[in-house]
Amino acid sequence: MRKPVLRLFMLLTLALALCAPQAMAAQQDDDKSDELFKHFSIGVRIKAWELSGDKAFVGTILDNTVDEKSYWYPTNVNAQYLFNDYFGLVLEWDYYEAKMEKDGHLKWQGLTAGVTARYPIDILKGVVPYAVAGVVYVNPQFEEENWWRYGYPNSGTYESWMAQRPADVDPYEWMAQYRGGYHRNMKTEDTFGFTYGVGVDIFLTDSLALNLDIRWVQAETNVDYTLAFNNGRDVFRSRQFTYDLDTFAGGIGLRWYF
Repeated sequence: MRKPVLRLFMLLTLALALCAPQAMAAQQDDDKSDELFKHFSIGVRIKAWELSGDKAFVGTILDNTVDEKSYWYPTNVNAQYLFNDYFGLVLEWDYYEAKMEKDGHLKWQGLTAGVTARYPIDILKGVVPYAVAGVVYVNPQFEEENWWRYGYPNSGTYESWMAQRPADVDPYEWMAQYRGGYHRNMKTEDTFGFTYGVGVDIFLTDSLALNLDIRWVQAETNVDYTLAFNNGRDVFRSRQFTYDLDTFAGGIGLRWYF
């Protein structure tokens, strides 16, 4: 995960170096400076991120077996309303996904509502740093791999068993027959957390800005793990625990001001 983060921040640095002179040159006319602070904006960002809390999930899923997924397409959509040059409200949507060893994927979306404080820099026309803080609603879901959920020792054994399925037998009934209806399940709960961060808008035109953002999120979810037989009806073992959804992310994107 360190290499994608490093690549992203190298990209951020390069973008800043290339775009800042252009933004400064484009904003030499003081008569146009007020246009930089139009009331409403929407934007998108791509981001590299990592879980910053305890990554150990359950069983063999330890810190070094969790793989955070970063995508090179936008996984953040944001909207902003400014009361004036310095203060405003933000609303953002984020998507996260982590592969938990070979057992499944933990996926969640975050909806953030918060406030932003901005400080236009007089000597750097078109460069507006900001800070943001808010509350985030998170709805995590653990999607188990079928071989793990139904008690197969590995994915190869699962595929071999499924290849023997008679055509008239339901796939889920057949996969559950391997260990007499053995069934693992992970249930996660929706939760609230909080987020804070800093960033900068670099205006390329009067209405378009390059957006660089660093963000921290702190949240956790309650997890209910059950092991059951008879297709999940007879619970053999259960365990409840909490899992950290704390994240650190660096993002780059565009904002359009109206």
